[in-house]
Amino acid sequence: MFEFIRKQFFIILFLFFSFTFPLQAETIQRKAYRVCQANEEAYWNGSSAECCDTRGGEYQLVKNYINSTGEIVYACCKIQADSTSSSDYQTQTFSQYSIAGAIDGSCCGGYTSQTVQSGGTTTNITFSNTIRQNGGIYYCANNSTKATPMSSDSYYYESDQKFCHKFVVEGQTIYYDCYCSTEGDPRYGSSC
Repeated sequence: MFEFIRKQFFIILFLFFSFTFPLQAETIQRKAYRVCQANEEAYWNGSSAECCDTRGGEYQLVKNYINSTGEIVYACCKIQADSTSSSDYQTQTFSQYSIAGAIDGSCCGGYTSQTVQSGGTTTNITFSNTIRQNGGIYYCANNSTKATPMSSDSYYYESDQKFCHKFVVEGQTIYYDCYCSTEGDPRYGSSC
């Protein structure tokens, strides 16, 4: 009789664990999903599922580069509308907002064009943003060139390790300086 009870106990224990553990695994798996509205898209941000309103044109889902991990995750970045501001002295117009991606959840992007009208002079400034990696660390690389009829002033990345500033007046280089680093954004590195 004791042997029969012992076998029944092990059968019940086996059935208990067989049904309990798959349910726990299923519950954990369900936490990774999120129900979003019809105008939203679900994405994984590295620690939880989120929703991003990508269909309205105000937000964009982009790759989120996380330092020290190979996991592919995403971020929801806001796209800024074109804007114009005026004062007594000048009018500025910002247009063509673009997002290159995100780094550790911070969006890397901005306007690609700025026009400044002051008096009879028009200055055009162009921008570009890219995600670069230096020494295993991702950074947001912002290039810009300010051009007038007589001069250009450029801040740009020659490589992942080198950031330069060049000022040209009437075709002649007046100023040229670069900064370098072996890790992260060379804009904050040493003169080289």
